[in-house]
Amino acid sequence: MSLAVRIDVERLCCPRCGSETLQQAGDELACPACDARYGIDRGVPQLLKDPALFTHLENIDYDAHHNIDEARREKVARDWQKVFERHGVVYGDVLEIGSGTGQLTWGLSHRFPFRSVHACDISTRFLLQADSLVGTDGAPVSYYACDANFLPFRHGSFDLVVGHSVLHHFIDYRKIIHDIAGLLRPGGMAIFYEPVLQGKILVAFMADLMRRIENNTKWGVLDDKDIARIEHMKRHIMKDKWIGHDRERLEKIEDKYVFDINAMRELAREAGYAAMEHSNLDMPKQGYRWFVNQHLLMEGVAPEKLQKYVFVMNTFMETVGEMIPGDIVTPMGYFVFRK
Repeated sequence: MSLAVRIDVERLCCPRCGSETLQQAGDELACPACDARYGIDRGVPQLLKDPALFTHLENIDYDAHHNIDEARREKVARDWQKVFERHGVVYGDVLEIGSGTGQLTWGLSHRFPFRSVHACDISTRFLLQADSLVGTDGAPVSYYACDANFLPFRHGSFDLVVGHSVLHHFIDYRKIIHDIAGLLRPGGMAIFYEPVLQGKILVAFMADLMRRIENNTKWGVLDDKDIARIEHMKRHIMKDKWIGHDRERLEKIEDKYVFDINAMRELAREAGYAAMEHSNLDMPKQGYRWFVNQHLLMEGVAPEKLQKYVFVMNTFMETVGEMIPGDIVTPMGYFVFRK
């Protein structure tokens, strides 16, 4: 990208005053209504309402830390394709919120017939990294540095808005869902891949059952550190119970929310959507054991110890899993808001 690139100002509005008269003047964007000026950094419009905003995620090698590579990007694209086909999305103009280093952006550009792709993130560094990854071979991608709480786009600009594991990072996610309703054209959708309370509860339940068995039997498989790891994981999953709406505490953690399906349906009604549908991930062949193992492995519980407790997860799948398989909610899933 370069400073000479033309910005699609007809799709933009001023994040400070909301005016739809934003104009490009050389290497900056200007708002005639409030006289605000926004720079353009290597082709990325700097549309932050507060230029001092930043993300702590820039302090790490994000892709390496989250094991994001070519295979992971392909899998993400395949997963989203299933959701797109399941819900019948329109392959028109798509906006990605919190696009980061381009894990999903790559798939949106290269694996789907979108007319145009628009990626926004608070981090210009991430956007430039995404641009170098995505390239120019797929659908055209435009990048914008902005705050999702003040999206700088005109009403009715998109057929689809997506976010891959981003909504739970925002304190004001309810405002974002309300605002997106205005950005969508009639019949448009907003789809977010997020942690799901009904699924996370099952992980917490099975892990806590392992802890209680250990405490009551003194089996000697889990030590005090393992018990503490399970408690930490359970506390993290159930953080809504002890943090609630304490904004000051929420601001100090990256993963702020686990979303309740019923509460998201109510939010959709409040924001004026026609419906909110929830879609599970595909259940792995190991059943819920895979999800519980992944959560505890990330906490540091040794795989050989988890194997001793495999009967807990197997019992769940052989009873509840066989009786109501379609109603078992996976810990991560897709929230589909239909306008």
